[in-house]
Amino acid sequence: MRNSWSTRANGQYHWMFQRKVPLRDANGNIVKWYGSSLDIEERKTAEDALRSSEACLAKAQRLERTDTWSFICLFGSHLPVIYGRGSPRA
Repeated sequence: MRNSWSTRANGQYHWMFQRKVPLRDANGNIVKWYGSSLDIEERKTAEDALRSSEACLAKAQRLERTDTWSFICLFGSHLPVIYGRGSPRA
């Protein structure tokens, strides 16, 4: 089992999870390989977004030494609207 990069038909790379298993004869020689691949690009993108969000929160907490910045990281540009001071950016 392993994760690897693969190329799509449009030439772009994306993440794939691959598993390969050999079929062996009675003497233990490999006769044939069986395998499967699963596109995990969306999972990797979500993991990167989560790491980025966690880094934002950790930095804000270090700067303020409080948990209040998590509120700002979560709501971002909508914060002024919550406090009645404007409209959200598109």
